[in-house]
Amino acid sequence: DKAKDAHSINPASVRPLWAQAGVAVAQKNLHQAEVLYQRAVFDQPSNPEAWIRLAEFELYRNNQPQRALNVIGGALYLDPRSAPAQTVFFDARRKLRGEI
Repeated sequence: DKAKDAHSINPASVRPLWAQAGVAVAQKNLHQAEVLYQRAVFDQPSNPEAWIRLAEFELYRNNQPQRALNVIGGALYLDPRSAPAQTVFFDARRKLRGEI
């Protein structure tokens, strides 16, 4: 509830959306978490961290390496030197190949 209040106070911030998504994951409501991560990307498409968090969710929580690869391209476009983005990219590729 506090994250929802924070988002209503500052709708430009995506941090409350990430907090809500974390709660949704803890409650095993992966669909709601995915919607919240997608909303953060929609709200701030120029924020590479929003793309990274969505890609991490798709790869590590939703077990969707192809979706993660599709999403992480946005982060790498915005910040090609991002170590977290590169990690997700390579982990997703390895998972698709069956290496992990």
